[in-house]
Amino acid sequence: MNIYKTILSQVKADSFLISNIVNIRYLTGFNGTLGYLLLTPKKNYFITDSRYLEYAEKTVKDVKIYPLKGGIVNVLKSIIEKANVRSLAYEYAEVSHVFFNRVIKRISPGKLLPAKNTIKNLRMIKNESEIKKIEIASKIVLSSVEDIFRKCKKYHGLSEKDVADEIENLLRRKGATSSGFPLIVAEGSHSSQPHHHSSIDKKVKFSPLLIDAGAIYEDYNSDLTRTFANHTISKKFKTIFKIVEEAQERAFCAIKPGAKASEIDSAARNFIADAGYGEFFGHGLGHGIGLEVHEKPIISAKNDTVLKPGMVFTIEPGIYLPGKFGCRIEDIALVTDSGYKILTRN
Repeated sequence: MNIYKTILSQVKADSFLISNIVNIRYLTGFNGTLGYLLLTPKKNYFITDSRYLEYAEKTVKDVKIYPLKGGIVNVLKSIIEKANVRSLAYEYAEVSHVFFNRVIKRISPGKLLPAKNTIKNLRMIKNESEIKKIEIASKIVLSSVEDIFRKCKKYHGLSEKDVADEIENLLRRKGATSSGFPLIVAEGSHSSQPHHHSSIDKKVKFSPLLIDAGAIYEDYNSDLTRTFANHTISKKFKTIFKIVEEAQERAFCAIKPGAKASEIDSAARNFIADAGYGEFFGHGLGHGIGLEVHEKPIISAKNDTVLKPGMVFTIEPGIYLPGKFGCRIEDIALVTDSGYKILTRN
């Protein structure tokens, strides 16, 4: 049974309209910005506009390519009528209210079935090719951030934005397509903001300096955070750093097939709380990574997803003292048959 038939059997419908462009990329390799994939029992159809027709013909296999002419409703309705299907599944969590009313309801062959996270659940388990791409992306970002640390004197006195731009350049020179998100370079008190926007005014002094960076390699993401400090840093920071470092190690040691995501979160969160800093660790411990920089599984106290070999996610505990400084250490873990492998360490 090919993957399309497997998906149809899971949604328990005659047909399935996939409109999320990342899910389409996962299934077909199509890397454009507009496309719709319609699965039916006998044939599968890919619809896109004139910008991508030639590219789709070369890229998207085992489907019939349809030009988007006359509006998506007319095209889909025509295919559904010819395929003689009676029920349609759609990506419930991925479509807007407007798209549901203007498209889904109007093409319905009768019975509508909401399918939630069907393909995102498949994407949680990475194959060897996907893991290799994430590994390469991880090595690129690790090498780039380590370059900043090794040459810290060169960057001392530059703005956060200047350092972020330099990391972006390093990522590209080392083989990345681009960064995976706006890079975070947070100096001193700015590091207490988990999602700080790099400033053109704040000068880098490593007192401390938090860098959160990600690279994309062949569509797959990496994500890494390091917190660096100069030799004059306070004893308070050293204490916080050791707590965060130990919390991360405890989370890693809890990773194994059959463990729950919430258990991994608890391993780090309880240690930080016991050290007296629980109120200063407000975000989840980690997130899945792949075609998107944030995807399933979410590693948090509220998520009881059972870990399986092939899952790839970040482990990123942090402690943030408002107005003073923050410390976060983030690495990527792969669940293996016997435990875990860290992809962002030499």
